[in-house]
Amino acid sequence: FVPAALTVEAGDAGADVAPTIDPTTAALWLCVGPPAAGKSTFCATHAPAVARINQDTLKTRARCLKEARAVLAKGAPCIVDGTHRDAAARAHYVQVAKEAQVPCYCLWFDRTKEEAMHLNALRGLTDGAHVPAVALHTYFKRAEPPQVAEGFAGVERVPWRATFASEAARALA
Repeated sequence: FVPAALTVEAGDAGADVAPTIDPTTAALWLCVGPPAAGKSTFCATHAPAVARINQDTLKTRARCLKEARAVLAKGAPCIVDGTHRDAAARAHYVQVAKEAQVPCYCLWFDRTKEEAMHLNALRGLTDGAHVPAVALHTYFKRAEPPQVAEGFAGVERVPWRATFASEAARALA
């Protein structure tokens, strides 16, 4: 696994295209993927005008569900940023979208364990925000791929391409 080989330059033909999130259409977008998979970065770069809800900030699932309900009640979209590793964890948010009568889309950050471990180590070297390895091992031990049958209007795989804040960061990769 060589992340630098996965860089995408502007105008590259055949580059994977990230899902488009309309900031004017009410919907719940649920991120699914291991720690360090790029979920928060995706939210910040591809949907900066959409309310981002995450348990790291709000501390409990109950508060996240409450916030999702409040955003959707205003007719606005939201992205719930978290690992949501199995159908049981995702079902709470699918139900919130159903209650609000809006579609629920899954953004699947489908990464291998090797990729996630590398990205987590790189994160630790660049900003110190890595998670303990046990969190990654636990995620992959219990992860279930998301399915439309869970109640999603769609499951969108989010492509990953290395981007670097500096040449020093690129050299670490």
